[in-house]
Amino acid sequence: MNIFLKILSWFTAIILSITGVSGVTLKQRAQNLRVTAYVVVRSAADVGTLDPSHFSQLTDMILMGAASFDTEGRVNLCGDFAELIDGVNALTEGLDVNCYLNILGPGAIEGATFQEQMYSQGERHRAAFESGVLEDNIKAVLEKYGLDGVAFDYEFPLEDLHKQAFGDFLVSLDETLGDGYKICAALSGWNAGLPKDAIKVIDIAEVMCYDLWDYDGKHATMNVMKDVMKQMRDHGYKRAQLDAGLPFYARPTTEDAYWYDYKDYYDKIDGDGLVTDENTGLVASFNTPEVIYQKTQWAIRNGYGGVMIWNYGNDVPADNEASLFNQIAQSKTDALNGKIR
Repeated sequence: MNIFLKILSWFTAIILSITGVSGVTLKQRAQNLRVTAYVVVRSAADVGTLDPSHFSQLTDMILMGAASFDTEGRVNLCGDFAELIDGVNALTEGLDVNCYLNILGPGAIEGATFQEQMYSQGERHRAAFESGVLEDNIKAVLEKYGLDGVAFDYEFPLEDLHKQAFGDFLVSLDETLGDGYKICAALSGWNAGLPKDAIKVIDIAEVMCYDLWDYDGKHATMNVMKDVMKQMRDHGYKRAQLDAGLPFYARPTTEDAYWYDYKDYYDKIDGDGLVTDENTGLVASFNTPEVIYQKTQWAIRNGYGGVMIWNYGNDVPADNEASLFNQIAQSKTDALNGKIR
């Protein structure tokens, strides 16, 4: 009997790995996987510095750095925004890539402690969210420039009244935008407990599974990502909404405030993703190509909506065998062919 149960358990595990609990096949999950990258561009000149070799590997991009909103609900664009959009459109011509505009809100202006600063930022955001005009102003920009939606990076609404203001605004924005545009939001697992009606209108939650460490000081490990994604589900987000964040950068094992771009260190990283910063003596902890591959396959196997990259400009070109984007693409291809490792 024990042998029979073991065989049944093994057979069931194989079936679930192929079809998933929901009955969606591994191939279908791989086909539907979003690959979203933040593309940092503050002007049309920045677009000209982008490496175009990875755009064909994306399904979605979030333009960041070129737009903001103020406390009065006005949307402010960089001076050459039209040229910036023309440049992005030229780079993605013929590709099926959705383009969302990240619009940053006002920062803190007062407060000595972290809590005080975040309260100040929360109050300034709340003023914008309750202005009554931000929704229409956002829609006008999306319509004028042919964008697919809007993305928010409001990471630290610590107070319940600020979370409620953000949530109420998202619901109102969804009513204003209708079905023609998507709403995206960068969120952290520890702080994503928005009102339930707000969670429902977020089309894509870009989950920041980074700037977090395990007990050994390793940055953004597989287990860290699993924990954060579970936190998001516990908040009430559906798997299809969630993009698991992949860092194309490193942080020191000491958690000091340093950031290291993958493209600058890719040929110095050891098998554990570690490299010593000669200037500071700190040990930087990267996700290796193999880790990026495994994280992507985990997202596919477990039915998540996609993966998110911070940020596009940190990878090496596609013709470099160390490219992280290539590992995402390979993981997706292997899943399409039923290969799991």
